Amino acid sequence: MISNNPGQIKNLLNQPGLRQESSELKEKLQQLQHYTNQLAKETNRHLKELGSLPPPLSPSEQRQQKLQRERLMNDFSSALNNFQVVQRRAAEREKESVARARAGSRVLVSSDSL
Repeated sequence: MISNNPGQIKNLLNQPGLRQESSELKEKLQQLQHYTNQLAKETNRHLKELGSLPPPLSPSEQRQQKLQRERLMNDFSSALNNFQVVQRRAAEREKESVARARAGSRVLVSSDSL
């Protein structure tokens, strides 16, 4: 579920192994991000389809359907915002990891030339 996945991603980001370049954790993180992106696209498509359905005949059913659609849109928007925040955090972590790896390789190259 889209609203649960940002929490799972956050947990993966907070695991110490991620900082130690654990390829297994990174793979899990990438899979979860990809899966959540796919879910978001599918959900967006379904919400658009829901919006294009003909309205019910009864005014009370129309109001109820409108409220339900608005609630779904708000929940989806909130879940997407949470996911985006976590994705940015994951991107920052990856950037830091690459910088550490580059710095480490420079140190190795410098010590090898001595």
